[in-house]
Amino acid sequence: SDGKLTTRIGKNSEEVRSVLQRLVAFGAPERILVDGKPHLGTDRLVRILKSLRQHLEARGARFVFNCSVADLLVEPGGGRVAGV
Repeated sequence: SDGKLTTRIGKNSEEVRSVLQRLVAFGAPERILVDGKPHLGTDRLVRILKSLRQHLEARGARFVFNCSVADLLVEPGGGRVAGV
């Protein structure tokens, strides 16, 4: 990707706005919330994703590469993923 943020479900949907707001929280420029065709640029996107990863790791998430996910462990009743 070159940092373009595109979607087929509509920029103003609740889910898309939530993702854009999270990106802003991790360093994306606020203009992505109002731009018709938001764009971050590759360099900025890398910094934002590093910030997001650090945030998740500080809260106990672990990233594993070159592996396949066979199943998700979902907490009963809450629908929250507890592991893979």
